[in-house]
Amino acid sequence: MNTKPLRRVALITTSDDVLGYDEVDIDEIEAELRAANIAPTRAVWHDPSVDWDAFDLLVVRCPWDYSERPREFLTWMDAVAAPGRFLNPPDVIRWNLDKTYLLELQDLGVPIVPTRVCHTPAEVLAAARPIFDVVWASE
Repeated sequence: MNTKPLRRVALITTSDDVLGYDEVDIDEIEAELRAANIAPTRAVWHDPSVDWDAFDLLVVRCPWDYSERPREFLTWMDAVAAPGRFLNPPDVIRWNLDKTYLLELQDLGVPIVPTRVCHTPAEVLAAARPIFDVVWASE
């Protein structure tokens, strides 16, 4: 019998009302972690009752409302970050927060999904117009 204490891992997510769906792979991920003698916990990044110091490792999974509250998300991340605490390095998360990183990857020769950076609502509408035209034409 293994008496080694379980390592505690927080799977960073957000509230169920934001997720709006069941994570199809979360049960399997948790089962694999338990099989490796690791105790997983789903933890909502903006829940003030979470004791982040209770975890050995933080894994950013699906905090999908970060884009609506980027300053709050970065403040939270900075508050709980310590060397080696995040599986996903905070520098990479910060870089990934602004989706223009996709264009940087494209410049390096990495294939990406078609991407257009828009700075105003008018630019978004102009970029989406061809898609709207196709949808409306097919109705």
